Amino acid sequence: MSNAAQQNACGRLRSAKSREEVLQILRTNRLRYAKEYSCAIAACGRVKDVDTTLALLDEMESQRIAPDLICYSAAVLACQKASNWKAAIDLLNAMEAHKIVPDLITFNSAISTCDKGNQWRLALELLSKMRQRGTEPDVVSYTSAMAACAKMRKWQVALDLLDEMRSYGIQPTVITYNSAISACEKGGQPLLALELLDTMRSNSIEPNVVTYATAITACANGGCGDKAREL
Repeated sequence: MSNAAQQNACGRLRSAKSREEVLQILRTNRLRYAKEYSCAIAACGRVKDVDTTLALLDEMESQRIAPDLICYSAAVLACQKASNWKAAIDLLNAMEAHKIVPDLITFNSAISTCDKGNQWRLALELLSKMRQRGTEPDVVSYTSAMAACAKMRKWQVALDLLDEMRSYGIQPTVITYNSAISACEKGGQPLLALELLDTMRSNSIEPNVVTYATAITACANGGCGDKAREL
């Protein structure tokens, strides 16, 4: 494939809107280089086609084209969009086997995928593995891990993560606090939810509709109806 044809194929893949369109482009264009595969994998991710994403990585191996960080990152992002945490973890293991260190974006995509799959323990493992691999977690990393804990009512773990991120100088956002308050709500801890609300205000972080709704639910379900009415 000439450079012009390669650019044309990648351009078509970037603009493809449906799985059928992506597959049609792949059927009519032979992929030969890592850049082409990364374009194809990213396109599959946009249309949430994890099966084709993984098939493309296998095809690269059979063609003796080594997948690079860009290819793997695009593949993990595809798993995130399709909420396929098992495939995301398999890809991280494959990266390790090929001695490719995931970057911040790849780790965050994997943690978010674990959140969607209710895999809070795996989210925490990835958070720990980031630092082991020399990648510092950011506010997105912590917020996704806290959201995973919140869904499974692990309010103590969520609050520990909040303390940990602040100890590293990472400033929580309103979304971060919403995850922490949600963990308290699901864990039956209305007073802690209210305490977090006060902490937000004292740190000049403006609560939003989700914040108040979650705190009110925490109070209402936790036998603090008077507190809920005050909010």
